[in-house]
Amino acid sequence: MKKKLIILISRKDYIKFVKSNLEKQFDAYDECRLWLNTNKEQDFYIDYFKDNQKVKIVVPEESNPDVIDPFVNLKFFYKQDAVDENSVYIKLDDDILWVEENFIDKLFSERLKPENDKYFLILPLIFNNAIISNILMRFGKLPWDNKCWYNPQDPIGWGSGYFAEKLHRMFLDMIKENALDSLKFNKWLLDPKELVTINAISFFGSDMKNVVPTLNMHSDEFYLCHYGPSILNKNNIIVGNNICSHYAFFPQKNYLDTTDILQLYENII
Repeated sequence: MKKKLIILISRKDYIKFVKSNLEKQFDAYDECRLWLNTNKEQDFYIDYFKDNQKVKIVVPEESNPDVIDPFVNLKFFYKQDAVDENSVYIKLDDDILWVEENFIDKLFSERLKPENDKYFLILPLIFNNAIISNILMRFGKLPWDNKCWYNPQDPIGWGSGYFAEKLHRMFLDMIKENALDSLKFNKWLLDPKELVTINAISFFGSDMKNVVPTLNMHSDEFYLCHYGPSILNKNNIIVGNNICSHYAFFPQKNYLDTTDILQLYENII
C-alpha cells in the first residue's frame, strides 16, 4: 500500500518547518502532496521543494484560484487527491512545527495495524490541541487548569494565545530535557460524531472515498468528525504514543506572533 503524506499549505511563515520535517523523515513516505489553494503561488513552492523529488504540488481542479480563504476549496482537494483505494494517508497542517523522531513512520505503522481497521481517523498526540490538552490534564501529564475544558473550541485551550505560549515553552523545555515520553498515553477513543481539531490525521483512501462524495460544507473538520464515523460506522481515535507540536489556532496566532516561539522552534529543527 502506498504511503502518501498530505500537507495543506496556506502560509509561508511555516515553510521552513514543513521542509525540515519532510527532509528528516524522507524515507517514511512514498510521496508528499502539498495541497496549494491558489495557482498564484505554484512557482514559489515548486522552486522551494525542487530538491525533494517526492513532493508534488496539487491544486484542486474545480477550485477558484482567486479565493483568499485557504479552506474554501478543501472539499475539492479531498475528492480529487485523498481517495486512492490502494493508499494510506497522513494529513498535516502546515503549522506542525516539530515532530518526534520517526513520527511519520510510526503513524503509518499505527494506521496499518489490523486491529485499527475499525477506526476512521487516527490522530497522534498533538500538542496545543484543546481536546488533547484536557486529556493530558486528566492523566496528570499537564498542570490542571479547571478553566480549560474538554471542548475543541474551548476559550482557553483553543482561544488563548497566552495559554498556547505557556504550552509551547513547557514543550520546548521538555525537548531539551528529553522528557517527552512522560506525556505519552495509550489511546483515547472518541465518541461517534465527537468533534476534535484535526491538525494531524491518518486515514485510508478507501474509507475517504466513501465519505467525501457528500462533503459539500465549508469545514472538513466538522464533516470528517461528525459525518464520517456515521457513514462508515467507525469511531475516530487518538493514539498517544507519537507526538507532534501544533503552533496556533487562529485566535491564538496574533498573540503568539508577538513572542519568540517560532524562533525557538526554528533553533531546534
